[in-house]
Amino acid sequence: MALKLIDIHTHIIPNVDDGAKSFDEALQMILKMVDDGITDVIATPHFQSVATKSTVEEQQKKFVELKNKVIENNLRINLHFGHEVRFISHLRPDYKKLTLANSNYILIEFSYVNNPMIDEVVLNLRALGLIPIIAHVERYRYIKKSDIKYLKELGALIQVNAETVYNPNDRKEKKYINNLLKNKLIDFIASDVHNNNTRSSNLRKAYDHLKGKINDQYLEEIFYNNAKKLLTVNN
Repeated sequence: MALKLIDIHTHIIPNVDDGAKSFDEALQMILKMVDDGITDVIATPHFQSVATKSTVEEQQKKFVELKNKVIENNLRINLHFGHEVRFISHLRPDYKKLTLANSNYILIEFSYVNNPMIDEVVLNLRALGLIPIIAHVERYRYIKKSDIKYLKELGALIQVNAETVYNPNDRKEKKYINNLLKNKLIDFIASDVHNNNTRSSNLRKAYDHLKGKINDQYLEEIFYNNAKKLLTVNN
């Protein structure tokens, strides 16, 4: 049976943030995804970030253009729209309009250096009926394994970037990720792809790296099944 992967965190819509710079580049990024066995991809342009270059309406318009170009080029992949929402304490956006693929899941990122009381954010989002996915949790050095366990008890889910899995920055990060995998605390591994060079699509590479190193059932959960469940909510 052919390998199937789903990528829930990508920056493939051109000229809306620090991701793809053109439709041609976006299509090349998507072509690699198809070759790697990715069946579905959620475009998650930055929202409330210094990397944000456009309004939500502009992001949606270019997403539709990209989706049409994917169809025109006969690329066998399903595109979905969402956001990577930067949490800023003094701003109050309508989070229900910023979810992934019309579901009740929301991808949210935080400051890399200042702890914004993530547990309170999780509780507030859960009170809205949303399921927060904490983006690239490995970047928040103030979050320990015990914190992740607590956040998951509150209803949060955890996403790790693919590159961190096979190419950690240092021994400490490698140990941290291996510990999270060992304790099955990761819910999604995603590419966070931005371009075809320095931050290219690498989900298949992470999958191949972990194949045989962790339980096959858990492997399928973090690369496909959990994301498939997300895509079936309200769709």
